[in-house]
Amino acid sequence: MLSSVDLVEIATSPEARPPLPRSGAAAVTLPEHGVVAIGGYDEGKSTSPDTPPPRKAVSDALLFSHNAWQPLSVPLDDELPTPRLAAGAVELGGHAYLIGGWASGVQGPEAFLSDVWRLSPPSSSSSSSSSA
Repeated sequence: MLSSVDLVEIATSPEARPPLPRSGAAAVTLPEHGVVAIGGYDEGKSTSPDTPPPRKAVSDALLFSHNAWQPLSVPLDDELPTPRLAAGAVELGGHAYLIGGWASGVQGPEAFLSDVWRLSPPSSSSSSSSSA
C-alpha cells in the first residue's frame, strides 16, 4: 500500500510551463514520448487587473517532453474533436484515448459528450486524432 509520495515541481523554467494557463484538461502518458494534455479551458491572459482573463474551451493537444511543451499537429483534412472539459484519457497500445467530457457553452444533455478519439504518438506516421 502506498503510504507517502514525493512532490516535486518540475515546471520551474518558462519553457516547462504550458503555453497558457490551462484547466480541465485530460492528461495521459504516452510511453517513450511524454505527457499529453488534451483539451480543457485555455485561461488566456487578462488585459487589465479589473478584467478576468478570456476563457475558451479548446480541442488541442500539447506534449510535455524533455522539460518543454510543444503543440501536436493534426492534418488539416482531419476533423478535430469538440472542445471539451473534464474528459477522461487513457493510454492503450501506445495510443492516447480521449473519452467523453463536457462541451462548454452547450446547454442540456448535448453538453455531455459520449465520443471516443484516438491520438497516435507524435513520432508515428499517423499522428492525428480520429474517431474510434
